Amino acid sequence: MSRKVVSGITLTLLSIMLNIASTGWFGTTHAMTQLDQHVIVNTGADGLYPSVYENLILFPTGESRCHIDLNNDGDMDDSIIRYYDISTQTLTNTAIEGSHPAIYGNIAVFTFRPYGPIKYYDLSTQTTTPVGAIGNRATIHGDIIAFEDTSNRIRYYDVSTGALENTFAIGIHPSVYGSTIAFCTPERWIGVDLNGDGDLDDEGVRFYDITTHRLTDLRVTGGGVSTYGDVISFETSESSAGIDLNGDDDQNDIVIRYYEVSTGTLVNTGICGRALSLYGNLLAFYHYNRIYYYYISTGRLVDTGVMGSYPSAYRNTIAFYTSEKDEGEDLNGDGDREDFIIRYLKLPVVPATVDISPDTLNTWSLFGKFITAYIELPEGYNANDIDISTVKLNGEVQAELHPTKIGDYDNDGTPDLMVKFYRANVVRSILRTGDDEITIRGMVFGKSFEGSDTIRVIGI
Repeated sequence: MSRKVVSGITLTLLSIMLNIASTGWFGTTHAMTQLDQHVIVNTGADGLYPSVYENLILFPTGESRCHIDLNNDGDMDDSIIRYYDISTQTLTNTAIEGSHPAIYGNIAVFTFRPYGPIKYYDLSTQTTTPVGAIGNRATIHGDIIAFEDTSNRIRYYDVSTGALENTFAIGIHPSVYGSTIAFCTPERWIGVDLNGDGDLDDEGVRFYDITTHRLTDLRVTGGGVSTYGDVISFETSESSAGIDLNGDDDQNDIVIRYYEVSTGTLVNTGICGRALSLYGNLLAFYHYNRIYYYYISTGRLVDTGVMGSYPSAYRNTIAFYTSEKDEGEDLNGDGDREDFIIRYLKLPVVPATVDISPDTLNTWSLFGKFITAYIELPEGYNANDIDISTVKLNGEVQAELHPTKIGDYDNDGTPDLMVKFYRANVVRSILRTGDDEITIRGMVFGKSFEGSDTIRVIGI
């Protein structure tokens, strides 16, 4: 058995951005350490509102902006879904008209237009399927597509079963993770004072559990929700809440807060920001057209120094779009500074040492329910801090939440985390016989880790 330690990211390096420590009404941003240094990559593609998953960045492009008839219908009036592959640095045009897309796995969900038919596109089969509803702001996690319909009710569709469900909860801008759909509800729409301040002028944050069919009101003012695990992050207007949340002696700001469902804890970060994207402990957002990220686990805020808006975070990738006017550069080389260009940041990866057991996998064997992985992190990191819900094998097989164990499998004095994967799911992810490299990825304290091991595969 060979063991491989992945030590970083191989990309075309366009620039390395370092931020400057600053203190002010926005909060305190920290000088960037070696572990905070990142790579910024310019795709050169014109687009807005990206959504990132693994190596794919999905986004809509206005034909009138790029001056190309992308769907060959004889005009340049449409918004067309395209995607960029980070691993191959290639741009693909689906020729499908749509807006505000979101991606998970091979499934891209979008609306034809705002409050148009909700559809999803399978990137592997290149087929489009309508979910049978009209709506807006569709989002996806796993097999669940959540959206608001024309009556402003939160609904969801299960890709695996084709079932379309109605929560009957009034709300807008849903965010889905697992069985949780978080959203915000204007109080006046339902005639209820959700935050208990004596008026109906605010938006309240709520969430719906698909499994229990229970609707929970957080009794807080907020909007622009993004949820991951048991954390619901959201933006709060100080003027709506009637509170100076960032301590600058006014109530003019939009401040980021989050709620931990398991503990019922509401946390005020005191940080101004919009367009939140939460992945693990990493919370990306923008403020004054500049990209920031914040580690929920440590309270550390990093100013990337990069101009951009509407970020989307996945593992160690933050995708966003940049206005050429804001940047002061012609980012796509078309001779003007009028475009919005898709770019992304690659945050550093924590190198992990991985041992896979068994060393030889017989795909025809009926023995053994699980494949076991032992994950060891370098000095400065604790294997016990790994977010197990983020751990995946070969980018697709989710680690089981139980059983897990902290031990020292290789007896080298460094603790490791044992996780297990269903053997049948692992077999489906193996593509060839012989020596096969298995890669384990996940998050620890908001940072991505990655490590590989080589096992022998027989029987395919």
